[in-house]
Amino acid sequence: MVFGVNASLVFLGKVILLTSLVLAEGGCREKPVHLQSRGFDSAGGAAGEIEGLRVRMAELDGRIRDLIGEAPCADSSDCRAIAFGKKPCGGPWEYLVYSAKHTEESELQSKVQEYNALNARWNRLSGAVSDCMLLMEPPVACERGQCVSGRTNITYGYADAIENAIVIVDHP
Repeated sequence: MVFGVNASLVFLGKVILLTSLVLAEGGCREKPVHLQSRGFDSAGGAAGEIEGLRVRMAELDGRIRDLIGEAPCADSSDCRAIAFGKKPCGGPWEYLVYSAKHTEESELQSKVQEYNALNARWNRLSGAVSDCMLLMEPPVACERGQCVSGRTNITYGYADAIENAIVIVDHP
């Protein structure tokens, strides 16, 4: 079996984060909207703060991705990457690629910085764990008028995946 290292690790990190969010939530019970927005449950405990952090992080995530949009570019010099999220072991969960030419960079940096701080707090309060794999900032490029990560990915096709793959062989 062949797995793309980058794709597998990003997927694993997202699975761990999602699992942590579900476990921290303690079930599917919905809290009243006014309590969610303040980040407190009826007892005012850590579970309420964790939920408040989750809600604010989701709002920021949407706003950040809206700011980035389609990341249009004329050439690769228009493109940048920004560290997004905080793993419990340190380092970002991922890098978001954006167009410096078509994004309000100071607003983006401010929102990402706020998101990262909330994510770090959420990690501490929820007891989240991660893979502790250091994710390096990817090279960025302008392809077909859109800023993209310069890393090859398994989604680009089999030949590209072989370059960044681990081959797992089962020996009897």
